[in-house]
Amino acid sequence: MTGFIFIPGVVTADLTNSATMNAAVDNAIYWPAGDTTFCGINTFGLMFQLSGSTSLSPVPLGLFGAGGLGSFYDPSNLATLFQDVAGTIPVTTPGQTVARMLDRSGNGYHATQASAALRPVYAREPKVGTRNRAVGIADVDSLSSWVAPAPEAGITYTKVATGVTGGEPWVEYRVQGTATATQFVQLNNSASTRFPAVAGAVVSASLKAQLVAGTYPASISGLRLDTAELSASNTQLQATSPLLAVTGTTTTFTTTRTLTDALTTQAQMRILFRIESGATVDFTVRITAVQFETGAVRTAWQRSMSQFDVTEAGVPSVFYLASDQVDDSLPATIPSLGTNATVWDSRGTGITILTAQTVGAGAFQTLRGAKTFAVGAINRGLVSIETTALTAYLNAQRITP
Repeated sequence: MTGFIFIPGVVTADLTNSATMNAAVDNAIYWPAGDTTFCGINTFGLMFQLSGSTSLSPVPLGLFGAGGLGSFYDPSNLATLFQDVAGTIPVTTPGQTVARMLDRSGNGYHATQASAALRPVYAREPKVGTRNRAVGIADVDSLSSWVAPAPEAGITYTKVATGVTGGEPWVEYRVQGTATATQFVQLNNSASTRFPAVAGAVVSASLKAQLVAGTYPASISGLRLDTAELSASNTQLQATSPLLAVTGTTTTFTTTRTLTDALTTQAQMRILFRIESGATVDFTVRITAVQFETGAVRTAWQRSMSQFDVTEAGVPSVFYLASDQVDDSLPATIPSLGTNATVWDSRGTGITILTAQTVGAGAFQTLRGAKTFAVGAINRGLVSIETTALTAYLNAQRITP
């Protein structure tokens, strides 16, 4: 592509770069200098180059450059999202609800939701999609994800430390005492580490473990990584629960199971200690980078802080508004766009560009499905080159597993 691009209203928030861009200013003129490089001239006449991870996303904005009537919403632009209707409390992190989303077309048709119970949630996930189904497992400080077990039958289980090494969160548990009965003590919240699955599916649970203090039991006592099949009523049907041979060297362990029970509706992962009756123990184990996923092998680890905050090293994140698809709503009041409007959206299931639409005055719903990555409308049809560019933009905004 060659030539100049001038997009009124493009601001520095539309540009992303791993480096500081002091020269990039609002309403500059940009032109492509390669597949991933843009050059520009700012309003002071200073030429500059944006390279590496730079991207310019002017496509929907450019549609309104000639004064088109309509609106455009982009949750990936954090500067447009607010936690209150008045727009005084910005959204800053995934998991926060959105009460106001600004219209980026320049027409001022902002979307709002006064009821806190009906607001969507700002969220992110890797461009390749979410594989790690152990929800919140990377939040090692949370007692909702990693519990503090009560003493049982002569044994105490103490959550002694948490941390992050090499970008991977870890938690340490100390186990000590003499067991007066055989016991199974779970460390993670298994309600957050299960997902829908049926017979025939293959699932894998994996983690890294290391003995950091004491002597690891030589018997069948020790750390176990369990994959189980559950019924619709959460009854355990079958399970695989091998003892992990934890040593002083960090080791990756994977438990794989092919689901076989006809009544299975869910797969579940549990991390637990089994201590045999009569065993005297005192050891501390570090557990790192837990993952639960479909398939027979461990894939690249994904950091799951919550259902709304999943990232993967080396993979770009995409941003969206999460809806419960029950009563969540974030409408904008817009004027009539006539009978030849174009309406588009990018959602978790794909993209849509609808032409020759009749859009009347009133509420325009900005939430489209469980995940909304972008949505907008304009009071005209698009030419072929605009449709091609908009299609590419909408696909770039969403997950592509």
